[in-house]
Amino acid sequence: MTIENNQPLLSWEDCKWRLGKLWITSAAVFFGMVLFLSLTGRFDIEGAHADLAKAFPKPVETAVKWALNAVLPSISLIIGALLSNLGAPPRQESSQVVEARQFRLAYGVSLFYLAILFVILLASLSVNKLPVEVLDASSIWIGPCQGISGTILSVFYVRAALAAPASASPSK
Repeated sequence: MTIENNQPLLSWEDCKWRLGKLWITSAAVFFGMVLFLSLTGRFDIEGAHADLAKAFPKPVETAVKWALNAVLPSISLIIGALLSNLGAPPRQESSQVVEARQFRLAYGVSLFYLAILFVILLASLSVNKLPVEVLDASSIWIGPCQGISGTILSVFYVRAALAAPASASPSK
């Protein structure tokens, strides 16, 4: 099915859940990795780097805060969108549609942002700096990436929620 500008349409419900699966699965793996690294002492400051203990008195806490700040705002938005209909009277949401390009943009930017987070976390273990140093330094440019990702997700969810129901079935 297409609209005036010849853009294919997708089911809002399917798109909403596909984005949710991407973020929830990625966040679970991401936080699992952070938990594992925390429990195995990979974020601890060893004797050779005792001078950094002043800058990072609680390195595990620093790493966990970095991870939470990187993922929590977007995952909260997505979980809120997924749960927004619970307990509400049934609507004709299954007939709501979104432009495929809107969904692809939101999904692609999300995938890119999540990949950056995994790369930073893994790189923090393999460079000649302490992992918390790398995580802390990456915060400078992770913020703008998160802002762009969050804005695109917000626009996608708002536009899709306001979209009028379609008269024909969407393509999948």
